[in-house]
Amino acid sequence: MTPTNHLRTTAAAMAALLTSAVLTPVAYGATAAARQKPPRCAAGKVAVQRKKRVRVAKKIKVHGKKRTKKVWTTKKVWVCVAAPALKDTKAPTAPAGVDAAAGNGQVALVWSPSRDDVGVAGYRVFRDGQLVASPAATQHTDAGLANGQSYTYGIAAVDAAGNQSPVSTIVATPRSSRDTTAPSAPSGFTAAASSKQVQLSWDAASDDVGVVFYELRRDGTPIAFQEGRTFTDESLVNGTTYRRRATTSASPATASTAAARSSPRPRRPTTWTPA
Repeated sequence: MTPTNHLRTTAAAMAALLTSAVLTPVAYGATAAARQKPPRCAAGKVAVQRKKRVRVAKKIKVHGKKRTKKVWTTKKVWVCVAAPALKDTKAPTAPAGVDAAAGNGQVALVWSPSRDDVGVAGYRVFRDGQLVASPAATQHTDAGLANGQSYTYGIAAVDAAGNQSPVSTIVATPRSSRDTTAPSAPSGFTAAASSKQVQLSWDAASDDVGVVFYELRRDGTPIAFQEGRTFTDESLVNGTTYRRRATTSASPATASTAAARSSPRPRRPTTWTPA
């Protein structure tokens, strides 16, 4: 066989070998930890890879002899760590049952607790749209207010993530503890005279706090204290003229009056006219 034929035969044999061979790719750089499956972690934890410095044995030649030497290297290992907390995006429910008790220069607010999927951290109190307090409890007293001025309060709940509930509102007007405004005078005061008696009636009076009672006087002398708006004055002398006065009162210090006159006559009812 000539050298040329030998080369041709060798080339053909190599080509046939490459054609029938199964080539397997090899990946380089993968660590042992990367090829391992992550471990099963306890509830609330997840598996992550971390770098760790370890000492490994390495064979080296010293003066032509093989020796083993421990050297430091870095490898990746699987470890279990606490799972990251999920972001809370759900707001608490709006405070319910909001109530306000107005006093002298202050307003006491109370409300029912709100609910949250994680937990309510506290509340925010707004006065006319401005934040004035952040109590943890379900009550707050707002002081230093002007009597007679109305204030709009808003109550909202917040959780630890800062989510705020819808605002529940209420209006309150502080007032002085001492009532100095008198009720209006009773109007429509009339009297119907019959034998030895007079039937009195009048329209309701008005007051900023509320009418407590009516006081009736005959010729300046009190004869009745009552809540109702009708009264029968009895045991009178027929033919005698009497002067009667109805007084409204919201407190002992405030009062207003209206008066009427009549003369009782046997079996002859008459209508009284204001004095």
